[in-house]
Amino acid sequence: MSTNIVLAGFAFYVFFVSLGRLMAADDPPRLRAMKKAWGRTRGLFLHFVTNVLIPLIVGVLYLARGAAGLG
Repeated sequence: MSTNIVLAGFAFYVFFVSLGRLMAADDPPRLRAMKKAWGRTRGLFLHFVTNVLIPLIVGVLYLARGAAGLG
């Protein structure tokens, strides 16, 4: 299986999950706590980095390494 196909599938999965969370009516409890402790802008930034960006980077790296090992 091509690495590009696997990465494209993963990117679409992340997109749809993120879109679903953005369209939710209320904030998750962890985001509310971060906004309360750090302020709105910093809280959103920290939440994005810790819950979206870092897992995305790690997931892409491990998925690419795993897919490369199949060939």
